[in-house]
Amino acid sequence: MSTADSLFTQPKQTFQILDEPGVGILVLDRDRKVAWTNAHTMEILSAREEEILGRDARRVLEEHLIPRVREDEDARRLLAAMSAGEEVPGLDLSVPESRGEERQVVYSSRKMHHEPFTGMWVLRLRAGTGRHAGGAAQAETERVRGLRTLHRISRLIDAGALPGDDLFREIARILPSGFRRPQRIGVRITHGDAVYAHRYRETPCRLAARIRVERKRAGSLEVVYLAGDTAFSGDEEYLIEATADMLGRALGRQNEEERYRSFVRDFQGIAYRKTVGSEPLFLHGAVETITGYTGDEFLAGTVCWDAIVHPDDRSRLQESADRLQTVAGFSTERVYRILHRDGTLRWVREFVQNVCSDDGTPVLIQGTVHDVTEQRSAGERLVSSNRQLLVLNQIMGVSASSLSLDELLEASLAKTLDLLDFDVGLTYLLNPERTAAQTRYNHEVPEEFLARNRTIKVHHWPWNFVLVAGQPRYLDLQSEPGTAGEEILSSLGVASLACIPILAESVVVGALFLGSRGRDEIGDDERHLLEAIGREIGSGVLRSMLHKRLEAAHRETNLYLDIMTHDIKNAENVASLYCDLLLDTLEGEGAEYAKKLRGCVRKSAGILQNVSTIRRIHQTSPELAPVHLSGVIRAELERIPEAAVSFEGTAAEVRADDLLVEVFANLIGNAVTHGGPDVRVAVRVEDYPEEEHTVVVSVEDTGPGIPDGMKEAIFDRSRGCGEGLGLYIVGMLVSRYGGRIWVEDRVPGFPEEGASFRFLLREVVHQGTDDEEME
Repeated sequence: MSTADSLFTQPKQTFQILDEPGVGILVLDRDRKVAWTNAHTMEILSAREEEILGRDARRVLEEHLIPRVREDEDARRLLAAMSAGEEVPGLDLSVPESRGEERQVVYSSRKMHHEPFTGMWVLRLRAGTGRHAGGAAQAETERVRGLRTLHRISRLIDAGALPGDDLFREIARILPSGFRRPQRIGVRITHGDAVYAHRYRETPCRLAARIRVERKRAGSLEVVYLAGDTAFSGDEEYLIEATADMLGRALGRQNEEERYRSFVRDFQGIAYRKTVGSEPLFLHGAVETITGYTGDEFLAGTVCWDAIVHPDDRSRLQESADRLQTVAGFSTERVYRILHRDGTLRWVREFVQNVCSDDGTPVLIQGTVHDVTEQRSAGERLVSSNRQLLVLNQIMGVSASSLSLDELLEASLAKTLDLLDFDVGLTYLLNPERTAAQTRYNHEVPEEFLARNRTIKVHHWPWNFVLVAGQPRYLDLQSEPGTAGEEILSSLGVASLACIPILAESVVVGALFLGSRGRDEIGDDERHLLEAIGREIGSGVLRSMLHKRLEAAHRETNLYLDIMTHDIKNAENVASLYCDLLLDTLEGEGAEYAKKLRGCVRKSAGILQNVSTIRRIHQTSPELAPVHLSGVIRAELERIPEAAVSFEGTAAEVRADDLLVEVFANLIGNAVTHGGPDVRVAVRVEDYPEEEHTVVVSVEDTGPGIPDGMKEAIFDRSRGCGEGLGLYIVGMLVSRYGGRIWVEDRVPGFPEEGASFRFLLREVVHQGTDDEEME
């Protein structure tokens, strides 16, 4: 252990004696390295704690004090004394401040000559501003005045007669008497959010000190000269620092006292007994609150502690009691129930141990007792809540995974019966007219009951309460004697029955009946859970209904699209035939009109083809197979013989389906349509070097190109109705085949020179025979 480490193993009071308010203290070890310092030193030297502790004291002063000393002679004397290891009774140093003023620092050092600190050094740095002229007599008067004020404040704090707020206010009133001009002094004390002021207002002449509790800032003490003076004397600074220090110590004591009072207040009880079961020697007052019996009743033997323990817990406690009386040093913690005087049950946690004599024989058993009824109840509520959440989550899982209404009702009933341990169950659903409810599923319901109640009238009692008003109803034999409810319970063969409405967005759609043969009544926690289950099943019913409606709407939409596609295609074919006949018979302006008409018909056919392709992409799963890429491309080129498209052919086979042709139809068609009459298109297929077994297909044109700002969004479905679908379809199909597509400039850096659409396809690689393929 180092010297510094051993230093701090000494009593803390050793350094509290050295820690004078307003005085910087450095404690040096035998090697004259700083082993301890206080907060005032760091303020005087304008240094952090890590820049001081553990370092050579001379280096600390050279870095943080000597460069600021005005007189070189004083600096030389200080360093010479440090080097020679000489004691310095007092050395006045003038230190310039940032505001142009000078601050006096009185340096002194002495070597400690008493064990266990022999050979260690203590350096003091006393800081303060110069006093006003007035002579030694005036200075002595000021010092006496300040000491008297400190004495009054100290007596006020030690008396402890005033509460915290009144104490702060009284100190703010007393403190000005320790200054040269008491009537010109204003004081403000802050503690937390509270402020205590006496004649305080902001002025240029202000001095403040921090109030610290356990080295942490707890507030501040501020003093101002209201008029006439411009500086505080050193004794006045000391008065402020000392007062702040006393307030900090007082607050620390108050905190300790409050913690002790809190401990005593919250402590639940203590009992000392010679042997388990005998009368106690002492009982803390809180035991009376736990048991309802007075301490005198216990001490007189009128009441025995073991007699008030719940009978079911006595045998278990007796085992540990036998060990306590025989095994030396034995201790145990146990939780059990006691019977309170008012007849209620209380849970207690008791820690008991034995105290042994010199020969190791147990002679005294002592125990601490705490009332844990609330904690026990909270724990039971937490367990109940967790169970409810578990049940509800499983019901929600069933509801979410069931698409059909029948599947939902059957699975929900089975899961609820299983999780909540009910014996009988039924589900009812209202008919569309909402006049009757019909049984959909049941579990262990007697045939006689089903024969009479397979369909029930919703307006008959007691069903109207559930199926019309949407309120749960709970029946049990104790509350329904001689009523129709008793007859219902008897016919179901149960002791209690829960009738829970199934609600879909606050509308009753059915009911869930759950009966128990063993439970006389259904508790509040289970009632809340059952009602939540009813709402969750209702949400599932609503989802099932909406799913059916969605399927019907989908079928109806597809029917309309099939009719439109078929009939419009027929009309387009006829329109195209007539356009061709007109072009053969007309000339001049009439022929131009016919040509435009044919273009519009083809455009309409293209839109319809795109819609059909999108439907197929969404409705069918891809069934990919080897496709000869060259055949697909050449088939598309044969369809538009008038277009100037070059393609050199390829032997590549790729994974795709018969929709691959739509990729080339849209890309080449767009290039021809938008490229102008002189546009040229080139199609190339090459190996893609960055990915194995992948080809890159390029469709390039000499058209107007695509601006840089549109290259990222060109494949999004964001343009008009009908138009703009082509590139959207191309992007979907390329993704369907496991590739990706992008667009570049045909001539890099010159968008106006044409565009190059490039996309990747997965190549089929044959190994061995033609039947063996590997992607």
